[in-house]
Amino acid sequence: MVPANPSYDEMKKVVTEQEKRPLVPNRWTENSALEVMGKLMKDCWKQNASARLPSLRVKKTLSKLMEMVKPPPTNTSLSEELAAFQDVNIHIPETFDTVKV
Repeated sequence: MVPANPSYDEMKKVVTEQEKRPLVPNRWTENSALEVMGKLMKDCWKQNASARLPSLRVKKTLSKLMEMVKPPPTNTSLSEELAAFQDVNIHIPETFDTVKV
């Protein structure tokens, strides 16, 4: 299609005159997040500008995509939480002053 570092004129010719776009790998359909991203990219690359997605729709789709790939929260056990305090040193004096009540 184009060389590794195409000039503006080369890209303009390929995109506007030849109406070419990059290919989205078929294997992206095997992953729901990549499938959404591939469809979003294709919708943004439509030749007719009025057929392209509005920027707000792109933003919302990307936000949903971020939620799809966000790692689940970790459930730490009590022992893991206590292990975080293993290096805490608390000094307790051996003798206490007598407190009169």
